Amino acid sequence: MNRLVIRKAKTKKKASAKCKSEGLLKSCITFPGTSVSERLNWMNELLSLRDRKAFCDGTIRCSDNQVYEVDRNVMAAISSYFRALFVNILNPENTNHEVFLPDIKSDVMKVIIDFAYTGEMRAIKTVDIEKLIQAVDRLQVLGALEVCHQFLIDNLNIENCVSSFQLSMFFYAPRVIEKSKLFILHNFSSLWRVSKDFFKLTYEELCDILGDDRLNVRREETTYDAIVAWTGADHVQRAPYFGSLLKFVRFGNSALKFIETTIAQNALVNNDAEMRLYIDRVNAVLTDIHCNPLPSKFNVQLHPFLRPRIPKDIIFVYGGWSTASATNVIETYDCRVNKWYTAEGCEGNRPRAYHGMVYLKGQVYIIGGFDGRQHFNSVRAFDPLKRKWYDKACMHTARCY
Repeated sequence: MNRLVIRKAKTKKKASAKCKSEGLLKSCITFPGTSVSERLNWMNELLSLRDRKAFCDGTIRCSDNQVYEVDRNVMAAISSYFRALFVNILNPENTNHEVFLPDIKSDVMKVIIDFAYTGEMRAIKTVDIEKLIQAVDRLQVLGALEVCHQFLIDNLNIENCVSSFQLSMFFYAPRVIEKSKLFILHNFSSLWRVSKDFFKLTYEELCDILGDDRLNVRREETTYDAIVAWTGADHVQRAPYFGSLLKFVRFGNSALKFIETTIAQNALVNNDAEMRLYIDRVNAVLTDIHCNPLPSKFNVQLHPFLRPRIPKDIIFVYGGWSTASATNVIETYDCRVNKWYTAEGCEGNRPRAYHGMVYLKGQVYIIGGFDGRQHFNSVRAFDPLKRKWYDKACMHTARCY
């Protein structure tokens, strides 16, 4: 059988500041027939002119009374908000060239103005990113939201991933939502212990995280401990949620001793008849499985608490020889629980052996092979999360071994 160990790809080194700024210029502003360096020089000169207050014909007053002089055409070009304000101000008969922003501080406004002139947010690290996103969203600054979103993604860590997740949910930034949630899921075991923001998660947000198959915990005792800690942070308000949260724990690989001596002895469980019945049922099912571990007893439809998580790292096996012929069976090995699983309903591919396999960007590629009669030049890719096969371009030559 062909085996392939799937590991999480190492994160590439961050691009240099110059590369990032060049990328922003390419995406935000286009100057046909000019090189990137020429564009950079042009934009830096434009910023220099503003700093010298040359050609400035309007002012922006911030909440702390800091005033910035700007070219109204430049600000109107990148913001529909300023465009709407300046459309009448640009009238020669109107001498009111000042815009007052009572809820935006000067440091945030300076980052936005610099972006208008250069296509860069050079001082983004010096301001409150939440305040910046609020201002950019309100002023409808073209391209700036994407820069803020990328900044959040590039700077995700244990301390800020929860706040980034909640912020992106509030402003609905799908890319940041997915990246920050994935970071939480992959680092959950340490996150709930070290991050104070974990205890700021709402009940609904915690349900979303605990119910995700991708939650990366070696043992479900970690999930239980996190639920106890989150509940204890505000016992009066959160105790009523304990029972429903407990049902997110996947007990399939839990020790009976843990259930009997820890969960069954929890006061919140003992004081709730429904929870006691649930834990008794879990204990009975696991006892039966431990005594006679038949595969048919792992019925996740009948017992959802047996449903395994999707492991972060797995060994993926496809095809090979079985009983003197090629097969198309897919099996995966979860090293956390020391078990092999057969991927039911995912075959969808011709039996083959002696093929090549490689994992790239979330997909497992099956290359070439032999079915006992025919050598293949075909290439197919399997997405383990979507459980779907995709045809790829064929090789020029059939090959195996």
